[in-house]
Amino acid sequence: KHCPNQYQIYSESFRQHDITGRALLRLTDKKLERMGIAQENLRQHILQQVLQLKVREEVRNLQLLTQGILLLPSGWI
Repeated sequence: KHCPNQYQIYSESFRQHDITGRALLRLTDKKLERMGIAQENLRQHILQQVLQLKVREEVRNLQLLTQGILLLPSGWI
């Protein structure tokens, strides 16, 4: 959903390996290689996109925190 069109060819591999949510955030270069993404530059670009998602989520959480609306994961309270 968040990756550029040229990476849509890997969407089936992501589905086959159940790469969603938390699994996406834990992707590594080796995991992508095992999934069949052979070109190092493509793996690095995908990892950069994932990092950008992480940063956006952190910024969003910080904004919510400053507004006093941050929802903490269960068990934190």
